[in-house]
This record gives sequence, structure tokens and C-alpha cells, in this order.
Amino acid sequence: MTSNPAVGAENVSADGSRFEVNLNADLAIPASATDIEMCVSQAAIWNVSPNLAASFGNNRFRYTTSTAPAGVYDVLIPDGLWSLTGLGSYISTQFVNNGHSAGLFKLSGQDSTQQSVITVATAGDSVQLASAPNSVGSLLGFTADVVASVDNFNAFSQGIAKLNRNNSYTIQSNICDGLVVNRATSGVIASIPIDAPPGSQINFDPRQLTWIPCPELRGVSRTRLTFQLGNQDLQPTPTSGELYTFIIQLRWQA
Repeated sequence: MTSNPAVGAENVSADGSRFEVNLNADLAIPASATDIEMCVSQAAIWNVSPNLAASFGNNRFRYTTSTAPAGVYDVLIPDGLWSLTGLGSYISTQFVNNGHSAGLFKLSGQDSTQQSVITVATAGDSVQLASAPNSVGSLLGFTADVVASVDNFNAFSQGIAKLNRNNSYTIQSNICDGLVVNRATSGVIASIPIDAPPGSQINFDPRQLTWIPCPELRGVSRTRLTFQLGNQDLQPTPTSGELYTFIIQLRWQA
């Protein structure tokens, strides 16, 4: 199966996570079949699903400075799979574009506590991490605005940074009830670990297949199948324009 419209994927969602396939011939399991099982034996997924996006409501860095040119500024951050270092570097370039020093505010992290740290160069300057709409503060773990009381003021986030929106991928389908997740079935036919760095392709090819019992397919036919790429919380994961593919295997006793 593939999300590529050029080879038969239909009704692909705007974010690329969901698509449908209309089979040329029905997928039909005989009524006499027993021990019906299915698995996803291979998959190729690009690790590009964003952790920051306008649709997530976390793409704005609003700051107020008394440094000329003084005022309130909004930095809008492009959708992407951002690291703390990459995010800090991008925001610094926007300070320069606004006529300020790249070090006006510095973003770093505290590995031992998973907190974000914002260093404010000038006393009285502030970052609206909680009060500004669509603030990046929710991604960085801030639940309050930052106001510098002294020069080179360090503010630690109130909670942990949440850059790991996606810890694993799931593939959901209407083909069967799927895996049991916390005592409920949600059509999950595969759980795929993220073992490739951002911007690289995950090639899922397990040594031991996870066969899912599908007794509900006995005597049933399927013509139109739906698939959705999600994360560990079953949230749809945008694909940033990349395609994903996978192979499904079915087996049963006649």
C-alpha cells in the first residue's frame, strides 16, 4: 500500500496522513476460514512529521524589547520537526531581521530536567510565552510569560519541553479491529519505532512479525480500505509532502 496518488491512493488528506484504496477485486475471506491473521511486514516512512505547526497552535514567539528599535515583535516559525538548538538558531536569525542582536534572547536546555531555558539580555525585556496566542511556549514547557528583572536573566520553563510529539508511528485501518491499545481496539495494524534521525527514512523490516488475530474478517469482504498514519497517541501525523508505503500480509486456515 502507498499514499501515492499516482499509483492508486484516493482521497489523500491535506496533511498526507490519510488515504483510501479502492481494490480491483474484493478482499474476501471464506466463511469456513479459521485462524485469520494479518501483519504489516514492511514499511517506509519519512521521519519528517512536525512537532511545531500553525495547525498545532504553537508557532509564535512574541517578545517585547526596549532595545532599539523598541517594540513588540512576533516571530512566526515555519512548520517543521524542530530541535531545541535548531529552534533557537532560527529565532536568532529573526531577531537580526528585526534589527536586533542575535543574542537578544537565547534559547537553551537543561538536559537533567528536560526544561527549556531562555536567557534575556536586557532587564525589562519579556517574552509572552503564555499570554500570546499560538505561543511556542507550550512546546518549550512554559506556562507563564518571562520578564527579565536583571540583564542576562535566565528563565527556566515551568514544565518539561515537549519536542517529542511523535515517539513512534502507528498505521490505522478499517481492514480489521487491529491491535488492542489500553484494552480497546482502534484499527491499529502496526506500531513502528522511530529509529532514524529527523529528515531520514524509517525502514521498518522486523525480524519477527507481529501477527494480529482478525476473526472479524471471517466471511467478510472488503473493497474500499482506509489507512491513516498516526503517532503513539493515535493523532494524525502530517507527512510534510512525503509519501509512505507498507506491505500487508494476510493468512488463514481453509
